Amino acid sequence: MDIFLILAIVFFFIFLILLIAWIFIDGPYGVWLLIFFLLFLFLAIGFFIFGFFFDTGPTGFALIVLTPGNTGQTGNTGSTGNTGSTGPTGNTGTNFVRYGDILMLQNIGDRGFADFCGSSDCSPVGTNLMVTTRTDQSFNQNNGITNRLRQWQINSLIKPQGTIVRYGDVVQLKSIAMNPGGISPQFNLGVCTDISETCGRLALVGSNEPSNVSNWIIQRDQSNTTTNNMISYSLPINLLNQNIGDPGRTTFLTTCPNGTTGLGCGFAISIGLYKNGTIGSGNYSGSSVWKFLELLT
Repeated sequence: MDIFLILAIVFFFIFLILLIAWIFIDGPYGVWLLIFFLLFLFLAIGFFIFGFFFDTGPTGFALIVLTPGNTGQTGNTGSTGNTGSTGPTGNTGTNFVRYGDILMLQNIGDRGFADFCGSSDCSPVGTNLMVTTRTDQSFNQNNGITNRLRQWQINSLIKPQGTIVRYGDVVQLKSIAMNPGGISPQFNLGVCTDISETCGRLALVGSNEPSNVSNWIIQRDQSNTTTNNMISYSLPINLLNQNIGDPGRTTFLTTCPNGTTGLGCGFAISIGLYKNGTIGSGNYSGSSVWKFLELLT
């Protein structure tokens, strides 16, 4: 039973006792008894009303229950996303390479960019263009930005556009450059199969190259310490031709300083043994270390 109802009953009994006493007692004491029994009557009525209609305790049976409202639960804090792996070049690992991307292929050894430049001696002569590290001067003289020089689209024969490129994938790199008044370079990066020069089999783009020479396996370079299997821009990679040469040993896409190229074409590019030389570190013999660079729009 609620405490207020108990008090109401106690005060009511006190009121009855005082009322009986007042009936039998006269004089000045009777006036005080009247005052007190009326006081206890009002207290009894007050406690009864409060205890019956209002209740603040968990065991009350009042018609109106005054219970504090429950505080709503605090929502869960969302998980913090994982930070992309940081590569040796400072890339945060968040800008992943995706199929269909337009990108540039830069050699880490000499910092040149792969691009078509000059005619290839690979037969049939007149249908193929060499791929070299075209110089900045040649790039500017040939309206490199307008003609989209050094730009490649990365594609796959089996994976849809927009899919993230991963290490071990077989890719094609298609030149999207323009060559006004000359042979179109808009073909996949391949290698010459009928001529092996000082540098080995030279890289080219052309309409008559066999389709099987344009498949490249992307491998994580030994200097790349990231563990993420997804390829990010600016991280060091190797490109190995899938079908030409001895897989894993002589198929690395590599710059060749000893190769013969046209004016402004920079170093030749071929497939050969793995090399990781850099310009300024002595007798530069070439580099098989590359990175994809994102085009800023």
